[in-house]
Amino acid sequence: VSQITTLPGSELFAAPSPDGKKIVFKWLSASVNNNLFLKDLNNPKAPARQLTHGKLSVSQSVWSNDGQRLYFAKKDRIKDTCQIIEMNMNTTQERVLTDCYTTGGYYYIDISPDDSTLAYHDKKPPAKDSGIYLLNLTKPNSLPTRFSCDGKCGHRDRDFAFSPDGKTIAVTRRINRFNENIYLANIKTKLAKVNTTSSSLAI
Repeated sequence: VSQITTLPGSELFAAPSPDGKKIVFKWLSASVNNNLFLKDLNNPKAPARQLTHGKLSVSQSVWSNDGQRLYFAKKDRIKDTCQIIEMNMNTTQERVLTDCYTTGGYYYIDISPDDSTLAYHDKKPPAKDSGIYLLNLTKPNSLPTRFSCDGKCGHRDRDFAFSPDGKTIAVTRRINRFNENIYLANIKTKLAKVNTTSSSLAI
């Protein structure tokens, strides 16, 4: 095991680049706001480069599979707004894809293997609870569609990850704080089967 960061405070939500040469993480400390930083693993002595700026809060991030873009949620607690961001990794220019809900503590996010679909956690009317939404990245101005069940479901979808072939998605479904299992759901049919019977998150 080799240590990647030695910064004061906490480095969270590590997101390695597809080629394994870089890593994006959230740096949280008394002197630094909740921003994303990029560490070049080929040049470990070089300081981490700051990607986002300001007092907005960021969380998990995910790279596109071609390594050209980064996706994450950015929340403004003062204005009570949240946006899903696409960042060009060559220029660090940001593009707003859609809005997201502001009350969640975690902003789970993942991208399909062909870079065509972004999955993220959200809550849009008339949904009664948060869940997984899918956004088509190949069509400009496309609207997100809800993947999770909403209403009399008996569970709440939380973390998730696309399968390597992009046909299924592993989802952690919480019934209560002591009962959360991983299901494998078909993306087209939404039919799911349980893969674990423990309360731990392991995807």
